[in-house]
Amino acid sequence: MAYALSHLHSLVRGSVGGLTYFANQFHQICIRQRTAPVQPNTPYQSGIRSAFDYAESQFAALSPLDRQLWDDYAVTCIYPGPAGPYSVPGRQLAVGSIALAAYADAIAPGTFQVQSLAPVVSGWFNVGTILVEEYVGLEQGIAVSVGVDAGRAAVAVVDVSIAHNLTRNRYKGPWLSASKAIQACPAGARSIIEIDRPLGSLGKAIFTRTRVFSADPVASPVVAHALAFPVYLRHICQEAPPPAPPAATKKKAKNE
Repeated sequence: MAYALSHLHSLVRGSVGGLTYFANQFHQICIRQRTAPVQPNTPYQSGIRSAFDYAESQFAALSPLDRQLWDDYAVTCIYPGPAGPYSVPGRQLAVGSIALAAYADAIAPGTFQVQSLAPVVSGWFNVGTILVEEYVGLEQGIAVSVGVDAGRAAVAVVDVSIAHNLTRNRYKGPWLSASKAIQACPAGARSIIEIDRPLGSLGKAIFTRTRVFSADPVASPVVAHALAFPVYLRHICQEAPPPAPPAATKKKAKNE
């Protein structure tokens, strides 16, 4: 694999002439020989494909006015990039938002309704805090704390990396599909999402990517999904705390 040092390559992406250009987590342009895409057709990949097919069909069924609403909303969601801030087309943001919600609904059905309406509030969905939390699970693992401001309930989707040694401080996918955690987060509360990790992970660095989208419960009025900007965190795999000792019982004195 080679690195492109010239500024002329700073925006090159995709495959040309048998070479594939892509940016790593340090915004360096990397070049490698093009390989055929791998389609293992795992249950997780099949679920993602089904979610995207559903999202595409939902967007195709929208009226021209609703599509314009998505375009208007998309320009208010700004991404940082090596060439400066940018936004994506409304169709791309709509399909990504609806597909993520559809995938979460397939894993945790009945907690919210998947909608295709354009969000009514501009910009990214405002999540209160997403922080590293102490793990208090069964054996060993990590935890993420998601605090959602009052007003809108939300759903958090947490992707997890493999365990690295402690010298690893940055990470950017791919993520372990089997370790994905999805949890509904009520409005005005702090939710703890615990993810158990296998043996051999204790004391190692694990990275998470948390994506939150607004999703009102089924009984609430119909509200479109709005994404929050993804948050990347670094954790140290922890062992579950020992169980608390049983409370001492006081013996009542018997009057003879």
